[in-house]
Amino acid sequence: MSISELPQGTVTLLKSGQVISSVSGAVKELIENSLDAGATSIEIRLEDFGFTKLEVKDNGHGVDKTQVPSMVQPHTTSKIREFSDLVMVDSYGFRGEALAALCSVAKLKIRTKTGNDLVASTFTFGPDYTVQNIESQAGQNGTIVTATELFYNLPVRKNFYKDHSRRKEEMRKVEKLVQSFSIINPSVRFSLFHNKVNIFGKIPCDNISKSSVAVLGHSCKTGMVEYYFVFDPSTCEVEEISLENYESSNDQILVYMMVPKKTLGMSTEYGRTNTEKTFTFVNKRPVELKQVEKVLRSAFSEAAGLEVEKNPVAVVSIIVGRSQRQSLDANLEPNKQKISLGCLNDLMEKTDQFLKNKYKEGDDKLKEPDTGHFEYEKDNNAQNDTATNYVKDAESNSNEEITNKMKDITEELQESKSLFSPGKGTNFL
Repeated sequence: MSISELPQGTVTLLKSGQVISSVSGAVKELIENSLDAGATSIEIRLEDFGFTKLEVKDNGHGVDKTQVPSMVQPHTTSKIREFSDLVMVDSYGFRGEALAALCSVAKLKIRTKTGNDLVASTFTFGPDYTVQNIESQAGQNGTIVTATELFYNLPVRKNFYKDHSRRKEEMRKVEKLVQSFSIINPSVRFSLFHNKVNIFGKIPCDNISKSSVAVLGHSCKTGMVEYYFVFDPSTCEVEEISLENYESSNDQILVYMMVPKKTLGMSTEYGRTNTEKTFTFVNKRPVELKQVEKVLRSAFSEAAGLEVEKNPVAVVSIIVGRSQRQSLDANLEPNKQKISLGCLNDLMEKTDQFLKNKYKEGDDKLKEPDTGHFEYEKDNNAQNDTATNYVKDAESNSNEEITNKMKDITEELQESKSLFSPGKGTNFL
């Protein structure tokens, strides 16, 4: 077969299938767009696990209606102007591919309204990125992106997701994704619906500590512990810091961790066979970092004394400051879920040492005698002895009184009997 250029339609589907390969991939791209638009409330609605209908609604600043046709074109973005801008980019999106890819594998509608618009505008797009229809209607500020019949033109992938177990697995991925964005964006309200049933929700809160508790459960307040530390790549030194210093630092590599406390039942309550409850972030981006998962699994399992390792319920957030951005690459894959960091191996080695040392400190605390508890038991036992003696005395006094009373009654009866019995000197009329 001779070498020839592929038709544009084939090229489009090949590229789009990499960017939007699943429902969770589509949801991720749309949530990131909403966060980049400054949204403080994001609502995700799925029908039939997202394959029939997928909708993401936000209250962000919206898009100027003259710009909407351009935003669906491939490789169009407002985030960067050239490749070198990637070093300092702070937005989630930057490739300019998400909406174009979604438009290629689903039927796409976008409704948007800015603060300057009197009404909202709804745009319907065709598979070739062209606007097929525009409608004006009442609506709130923000954007609603609706995708229907996902993978309608990719029969193999559509058939792959006909299996119910695969659809449920995809739903679990969507739920974890929404939970991840909820944790790392504390001030944003999130809600997830499937077939009109609310399956997850989180209200706005102040910081990552509170958002982690909101997502993982209130038992984390007592069963888990937080650590903040700074890592210096030039010296490979770690310094533990406070929450205030963590939030105010912006030019270093900062690490936040919420991990289970060292307790006797930690493996039962916080150990998992998978990583569904392990959340990792780099510069607020949910990522998959096997190195982080390995460190957490090793330290947790060693602390819990497990023969077979388990993954802990945990949150790890790494902030790479501007002075270290040259060593960070978030453009390894189209979905941006894997990153490269030049000092990652050194950082993980120090994180492993830090966490294991903290768990050893927990060992010492468990070994220390709880004198307060013993004093309480001593006092409690003394009180019990006093109460027992009191009861015994009361019973003894009570028995003595009853015996004396019985003697008095017996004597009275005997006197009465001798008084009224017939006998000598007694006259009965």
